[in-house]
This record gives sequence, C-alpha cells and structure tokens, in this order.
Amino acid sequence: TVIDDEGCKDTASIVINEPPELVISSLTPQNVLCYDSANGQITANVFGGTGSYSYVWSNGQTTNPAVDLIPLVYSVIVADSMGCSVISLNEQITQPDSLHIDTITVTHVSCNGGNDGSAIATVIGGTQSYTYSWSGGSDINLVAGVYTSTITDANGCITSEDFTITEPLDLSILFTRDSVTCLGGSDGMATANVLGGTGSYYL
Repeated sequence: TVIDDEGCKDTASIVINEPPELVISSLTPQNVLCYDSANGQITANVFGGTGSYSYVWSNGQTTNPAVDLIPLVYSVIVADSMGCSVISLNEQITQPDSLHIDTITVTHVSCNGGNDGSAIATVIGGTQSYTYSWSGGSDINLVAGVYTSTITDANGCITSEDFTITEPLDLSILFTRDSVTCLGGSDGMATANVLGGTGSYYL
C-alpha cells in the first residue's frame, strides 16, 4: 500500500513463487554380476526443483546413472539449475560369492580301453542356476584322458577346472611250465603270471 502527501493511496499485491522441493525419491541399484567385477550401477530418481539436474556421486562420477561400480556404499548430491541441492541416503552395491568348482568326483575306466568313466562337479558360489559344459561332450561314457568342466551361472559368470580319467593297465597272462619228469607222471606244473588289470585276479 502506498500513500502520498495528499492522503491518496493505492494498493497492489504480488505473489512470490517458489519451486517445488528438490527430492531424490529413490536410488535404483544394479548389483555387480560376477565376483570381483566392476559392472554395478545406480540410478538416482529425482523430481522437483528447477531446470536440469547435476550429479556428484561419492566416488566422483557426475553422470546419472553412476556406472562401472565395484561393491561399496555410494551416495549422490543432486543440484538443480538454481543451485538448490539435496544429498541422498546411502546405497550398497553388492556382489555374489565367488563362483568355483569345489570338487570333481571321478569314476575311472574299469577296464583298459573301456569308456565307462564319469565325473560329477560340485559347484558353489555365483548365482544359480548353473549350466555345465564338458570338453568330452558329456560327463559319462568317458575314455581315459584329461577333460575340462566349465560352469556358467545365471549371470553369465564362468569358471572351469581340469580333471583326469585313468584306466588300468591292459590285462595279460604269461604262462610258465614244468613238464612231468617221466612218461605217465603227474608232477608237471603250470603257473599263470597275470599282469595289469585291477585288484584281485580270478582264474
């Protein structure tokens, strides 16, 4: 309201606006896919404020989303075009346990030249489910040799390990003899010397 020396007056009003509150509504994480990798990601979901936003993450990145993250705790400061700013809560980027083959249990070939070897891989870590690949094309009906078991988890992480299938030596018999001393005698003897194979022998 304005009043002059003669007592005349006038009144006017003006409205001062303010922008909506600058808010980080949430942080959306994408965790590391494979152990000891750096492919995590966090997206800041922002609304309010004025104009465009700028971002400064706790690791120094200035993009949204923050990318190529290792497993750590992160936060972000967001500012609008008027210089108003807000800081987020912390967000944890995690990683799965290391994917590895704990044991490979093998059954060796039972007879020389056979193909009844087999293998069973026990896998731990990573992200289930697992896909198994065998260098021999299968984990059964294996001949003697060196093979590789390769495991891929649900996130595409890969681990592998070699194993060996063995076979016994070839089974063979060598005979030695002692002939009878006299015609019609019964003091002759034959001995079978067995080589190779596995375990006890049955004649």
